[in-house]
Amino acid sequence: MKNSFRWVMSLSLAIVGIVIAAFFLLGDDPSPEGMAFQPPQPSPLVTTPVPTQTPIPLIGTEATRMQMINFNRELVTLRDTSGKIMIANFWATWCVPCRTEMPMLAQFAKDNEDTITVTAITDPEDGQTLDAVRDFWFEYAEGRLRIGLDEGGAMAEYFLVETLPTTYIIDGSGIIRFRHTGELTEDDLTNYVNSLTGIPHEHSSE
Repeated sequence: MKNSFRWVMSLSLAIVGIVIAAFFLLGDDPSPEGMAFQPPQPSPLVTTPVPTQTPIPLIGTEATRMQMINFNRELVTLRDTSGKIMIANFWATWCVPCRTEMPMLAQFAKDNEDTITVTAITDPEDGQTLDAVRDFWFEYAEGRLRIGLDEGGAMAEYFLVETLPTTYIIDGSGIIRFRHTGELTEDDLTNYVNSLTGIPHEHSSE
């Protein structure tokens, strides 16, 4: 009898031990969900994005057919039916770099009048007056550059002009090819124009 009792007690203790071990192994939740096998979760994959060059808006698109006026209230556009390269230069009288840039543009336009047209574009109401614009034009361009009065700033808004000076180069087919922000040098302008006429160049981007 004693042996049977000991055997029953040993079996009971063994069963209790197994239950306790299972409790610790499977956690506090005895439900089927808590006892379900949970595979190890992999660590999240961390990647560093590869830098990409943001394309300049408008490059490769056809230039707008919007119109401006000149001092004589005549219509001015950025489309040249003769096939010349169009230089659209945005400026203002209060723009210090424009004072350096404007004489160069006027001389460049004169020296290359058979292949390019330079249009100096400004909004006479953008911190300046029409008289100030006219005086600036005569002083720094000697009245030689084609003027475009962008009344209301619609042209500057279309070309996304945020700083002055800003210059766009439009090819003979009316397609916008380059944008240059900041002061433009003669070498910059020469290289832009040469890149459109097939002449080797050193600089062709902003």
